[in-house]
Parts: sequence; C-alpha cells; structure tokens
Amino acid sequence: MKKLRIPAILLIIALAIFGAVRIFGAREASQAAEEYLFAAVQRGDVKSVITSTGVLGAVETVEVGTQVSGIIAQVLVDFNDQVRRGQLLAVLDTAVLRLTVQEAEASLAKAQANYLKSKLDLANAKDLIQKNLISKTDLDASQTTHDMVQADVLSAQATLGRSQTNLSHARIYSPIDGTILKRNVDAGQTVAASLSTPTLFMIAEDLRQMQILAYVDESDIGQIKDSMRASFTVPAYPNDAFPGIVTQIRLQPETVSNVVNYIVVVNADNSSGKLLPGMTATVDFIMEEARDVLLVPNAALRLEPSKEMEAMMPQDPRQAGQKPGAKSNGGRSERQFSGMGGAAGGMNHGRSAASASGIIWFLDDSKALQMAPVQLGITDGKQTEIKSSESIKEGMEIIIGLSRDAEEKPAVNPQVQRQQRRLGLF
Repeated sequence: MKKLRIPAILLIIALAIFGAVRIFGAREASQAAEEYLFAAVQRGDVKSVITSTGVLGAVETVEVGTQVSGIIAQVLVDFNDQVRRGQLLAVLDTAVLRLTVQEAEASLAKAQANYLKSKLDLANAKDLIQKNLISKTDLDASQTTHDMVQADVLSAQATLGRSQTNLSHARIYSPIDGTILKRNVDAGQTVAASLSTPTLFMIAEDLRQMQILAYVDESDIGQIKDSMRASFTVPAYPNDAFPGIVTQIRLQPETVSNVVNYIVVVNADNSSGKLLPGMTATVDFIMEEARDVLLVPNAALRLEPSKEMEAMMPQDPRQAGQKPGAKSNGGRSERQFSGMGGAAGGMNHGRSAASASGIIWFLDDSKALQMAPVQLGITDGKQTEIKSSESIKEGMEIIIGLSRDAEEKPAVNPQVQRQQRRLGLF
C-alpha cells in the first residue's frame, strides 16, 4: 500500500506543478497582452499627397463698367441672373448726354455755314485776282481762312461723333454669356467715370467649370507638375471629394508671413453646381497612389520602444531591416522618419517612403513579443504601405502603443518578479 501511495502522491504533485505553470503562463500572456494597444493590418488604397489651401472662382470673369458719368436710371438684372451676350443690363439718365449731342450738332452746323461762306469768299478772290482787282496777299488770306474753317468742320464732326458715342454708352450691355456674380449699383446712384472705370457688374462666363488658386509653399512647389491630378474638399461638403487637374503654375511668388508661396491653378468640373465662387478649398496634389496594398497605422512606426523591446533590438541594425548606421527610434529608423514626411503629422504628406525601412512589433500565438522588419511604401500621414514583409499579414494585430496602465506601472526587477511568482504572491 505504501508503494502504491508514493506514485500517487508524485502524480498529484506533478499535476499541481503543471497546472500552476499553465496558470502562471496564461497570467503572463494575459498581462503581456494588456500592456499594449493594438490595431489590425488592413488592405486598401493610399495616396501620397501635398496638401494646400486655395479659393474657388470662375475660370473666366468680366468686369462691366461705364465709360460715361451719370445717374443710373434703370438696373435690369440682379445677382445670379443668367444673361446673354448683348443683353441690356442698365441704363444711365440720358438728359445731359442728349443736350451735349444737340450742342455738338449746332456747332457742326455753324462750322459748315462758315465753311460755305469761306468757300464763296475764296471763289470770289480767285475771280478778282484774275482781273487784278486784289493782291496776291488777299488771295492767300482767303485761302487760309477757308482751310481753317474746313478744319473747324472736321473738329465739329468729331465732337458730334464723341457725343453720340457717349450717348450710346449710357446703355450698358453684357459682353458675354454668363451669370451675374456682382451688382454694385442701384437705380438713382451716381457713377463717375474719371481716371478709373467704376465696376458696375461682374459676370462669370461659365460656372460649370471652376478653378482653384492654391498657394503652395516653395519647399513643395518643385514636386507640382502640369496635368498632375488633384482632389479637394470644401467646408460646405466635407464628405465629398472633388477631382481636379493642375493647369498652370504661376511663376510670380507671393510672400505671406515671410513664407514664399506660388499660385497653382487647378481646374475642376462643376456640373453638379455644388461649387460656388469664393469657397475655401483644401487641395491634395496626388503624387503617388497605391491600390489594394497592406496598410499599417503610422502609430505603429512611431512606437516608443519599451525596455523589453530595446533588449530585443539586434546589435546589427541590418538584422532589423535597417540601413547600416541608422539609429533606431521607436521601431523606426532615421532614414524611414525622414522619408515618410507626412507620418510626422505635418501638412505635407507627399514625401514617399519607398526606400525606407522600419520595425513592426506584435505578439505571436504564444503571446510572446516579436519584431518584424518591413520595407515601407508611400504614406498619407495616417497609414503607410507595407511593400515587403514575411511576417506581416492582413488582419493580424500589431502593437501601436503602450496602454496607460502599462505606462503607469512601476518597473519591477525580473528576478524579484520570478521569486514573487514562485511564492504565489501574484
């Protein structure tokens, strides 16, 4: 009986030790999992962009003014009205202008009468000179008077033509087909056409085509090219992305707050009529685009390593997929950091990380901490493309940060921790 009892006791002890090991192992794995924040690797599309802001406007606009001064008698159009080329927009009071025309007509009639008189005088002088009744000097005087009166007739004709033209300018017509964007006058208002022509109306030729004047920083302008695709949003429709295309890069710089900017013109279709002149647009110039690729959050690449992670980092950076001499910084090499650009959270997400490398941390099936070197592609500032990796798969959970509890937990000596576990203190 004693011989049988001893193996039974040993079996019970072995089972107890095995159960304790499994319990402690499960507890360790659970605690390890609770120390980290995770996110899933996804498959999707990513764009590498340069972000800018600008203002929407019509492609072609015409400012309609007046060449004569006067009082506005009638305004025949209003804001947003559709007008046709040659359509009457406004009429100035013509009373003074008509009097000016009548005065010019009278001056012309007087000049013509003087011309007829001088013509007869010249003809008489020529007859008298043949009869030797007047001198050559008298004939020359008659000829000079005739020429001067003839010039007066031409001057009076020009004055009359100018007065008639001014009278016709009292009727203001549309020079193009379009939409009234601005109406700066009302009936009864006085306009003065002096050195600068006052603007009465602003007409947009076709609001079905719009353009954005986007301001691009000098550090990014070298990456913008003609015919480059772009997309933009406006505050009125924050969930809608409108397509556009670069049509012009203006060479005249503008300095705002000591920052040199260049105007990039982006044309956009407005068949829907949603876009209105003056809207503020946030423009993304698309430099690169990848579709149906593995994507990881940039937080996983910015991860600050824990002491356990630092201990696992290889001495030779090339073993972690880094370039020789690149300093590790939270699972991210300096080369990768400089290449990602937008991953740092700036406005410019257009710098490719195609030649950069990094490290992704995760827990394997046994909840043990593992690291995987990855080659990085383009980034949009939030997610980065994984170009190559043997360990990273779609749907797997990767570490993107430490939990608050883990950050607040005081560091414990591993030897002391093992002794406490043996004693069953936790």
